[in-house]
Amino acid sequence: MFEAIDPRKVNPGFTSRPSIKSLKAKEEKTAADFNKELFTKSCKNSNHHIPKKIKIGSKIPLSRAAEAKPEKKIVNPAQILKVDIVREKYGFTGRGVSVAVLDSGINHPEKPLKAWQDMVDDTPAWRGLLDESSIPIDPWGHGTHVAGNVNQMAPEADMVGIRVMDKTGATNHSRIVKGIQWAIENKDKYNIKIINISLGDLPNPYGIPGPVEGAAYDAVKAGIVVVSSAGNEGPTPGSISLPANKEEVIAVGSTLDSEHLAPSSSRGPANGWLAKPDVLAPGDLIKSWASPDSEMVKIAVESAKIRALSGKELGRRIAKKPDLIATLGLPKNFAELSSREKEAVVKKTLPQIYLTPDQGLIMSGTSFAAPEVAGVIALMFEANDDLSPKQVQQIIRETSRPLNDPSLGPNDQGKGLVDALAAVEAALELKKSKGA
Repeated sequence: MFEAIDPRKVNPGFTSRPSIKSLKAKEEKTAADFNKELFTKSCKNSNHHIPKKIKIGSKIPLSRAAEAKPEKKIVNPAQILKVDIVREKYGFTGRGVSVAVLDSGINHPEKPLKAWQDMVDDTPAWRGLLDESSIPIDPWGHGTHVAGNVNQMAPEADMVGIRVMDKTGATNHSRIVKGIQWAIENKDKYNIKIINISLGDLPNPYGIPGPVEGAAYDAVKAGIVVVSSAGNEGPTPGSISLPANKEEVIAVGSTLDSEHLAPSSSRGPANGWLAKPDVLAPGDLIKSWASPDSEMVKIAVESAKIRALSGKELGRRIAKKPDLIATLGLPKNFAELSSREKEAVVKKTLPQIYLTPDQGLIMSGTSFAAPEVAGVIALMFEANDDLSPKQVQQIIRETSRPLNDPSLGPNDQGKGLVDALAAVEAALELKKSKGA
């Protein structure tokens, strides 16, 4: 069993990967041992640090987090992907299509779930993490944001919540595999057409498919489209996470906007030879649902409070509590910096997580690009319910638009930015040709 990473040391919205030390330990194991137990995280970005010992004030209103706004403009994924045109021209909203979100749970009162299954039932009680629930919950907060991304693209698609991460954001092979298997077994009952998996980790270093990749393959063969985040280890070559590394899985990288690839978006090739990702979608500062009182919300609130401090106030705070330098991941010479330098360092170091006045949550990463594509695919299924997973993958790839950057190849952007209008019209054309 691998050591789990402290979730407060990584940035929500990103796919984590093990340290060099843990990787070396893995290499000493057999291929079979490697795949027995794998802890994964929903998040990581080496450029940001989440405070690991922040005290959460119960009297802090969530709106306080809105005081610190992203410096960049928030993009509109539905507009960039031409989903708004699909709605206007065809009226498609994902009606009648079920999307299974395999994540940390879903907790949004305005979106009743079609089905709910909690796989977090195998955590040792002595760790205080035994928190299986028969009702939809999301104490970590990642899955609710992901589900909201699907909803933005396909607001009338049915949502199936499959919880595989515990309240710290950790999971393992067993839960993920059981979650996928449950979706396969219940696909006809709930009309599950798509599984979104916005989590991942390093593929087996021996090149041998593990149980997660195997389960994803089984889902595709059972007629379910599997969409997965590519990861956020870019621009490192060969950094595609599992199960996005699987050929039959639609691997989604992220863009900053309609023209620029996100530097952190993982690059191919996957498994040493396979061009990945498949496609791209917006993944930078994406607004979506927030799970009330989740860890993501608490981090956003506390980060906003720290950002709101002036350089002088930061200096006084650090002088009183010098241990905050390590807790916040600040440079050791932070106390010696000028007030202006202190403010700049804090802005760069703290996680880019924000709560909006209407209680939405803003985060970044391929975790949130993938469900946008899952939502687009729901529109495709509404247009043509007879599509096979292979046809969906082919259409979504071939109708995508390459970014206007000659330096980017197939292992950077795949086929490019998803075009929902072209994909839906290709699905309709295929239906028409079969009916002729």
